[in-house]
Amino acid sequence: MAATAIGFNTNAGDFRISGAMGKITGTVSTTSEGIIKTGVLVVVTTAAISGAPPAISSQTLTGMPYYMANSYEDGTYSAEVRESAEDYNVYAYYFSFTGDTPVINSSSTANVSVTAGSTTANVNFTWP
Repeated sequence: MAATAIGFNTNAGDFRISGAMGKITGTVSTTSEGIIKTGVLVVVTTAAISGAPPAISSQTLTGMPYYMANSYEDGTYSAEVRESAEDYNVYAYYFSFTGDTPVINSSSTANVSVTAGSTTANVNFTWP
């Protein structure tokens, strides 16, 4: 390609710039009370999580990606994540009480794919 002088236009052809982010959306509810209005923590990652949500530290910030969102009062959530060649695992943590004892209710969905610029909908969580 020949050099172009300053101040002259050059045609580089057509190209498209698009974002690398997509969304995962869904609902959170219980079978006994319906939608959860108090908020559910949603964690999206390619890693496997067992037990409680991961503690956020410099190690989690430099390792596998973790995307976090919370549900809204209407029982919906929306997590913006980067498109990945690997499918995501989506974890939801609902905090409730049994008497005076706090309980972490967790649920997960595996193999959730995300395409940049698109929404992967209906990744829903329901607790008994």
